[in-house]
Amino acid sequence: MSPIEERNSRIGSWAKKLAGRLESEVAGDSGERMLWLVRHLEQYLERWLGFARCGQVTIAASLDNETFFVVLAAVQVIENTLDQAGSTRPFPQEEWEGFCAALSRVHQTPNRPTVAQVSEAFEGFYRKLTDGEIGGELPRS
Repeated sequence: MSPIEERNSRIGSWAKKLAGRLESEVAGDSGERMLWLVRHLEQYLERWLGFARCGQVTIAASLDNETFFVVLAAVQVIENTLDQAGSTRPFPQEEWEGFCAALSRVHQTPNRPTVAQVSEAFEGFYRKLTDGEIGGELPRS
């Protein structure tokens, strides 16, 4: 198996695990499911950002790490969930696409400015998604 195939297989495995947890833990409408997914994406994105910013490993090396693979898996599951009808919550598609584009850029140019772009793009998406929530935060379970 090539390194790219191995990486894609690992991301796919994480996506299946995350989708399985979603099915077993969230019985609400797709809006509630989306919030659950975004909370998990946020947790792993923050972990990856910590690795990428710490300077102990290169940013490029942090992209070949299970933590980053979970980020990519969460993006994949969110994309699949977006295709399902029935959400009672508006989804900030433009901000989401900006975040996904920032993730693509960090692959092409793994440096501190692109890591900052990923963080900023997620923050913009998160703010827009949670607009109107109590305290601007996603409800915690």
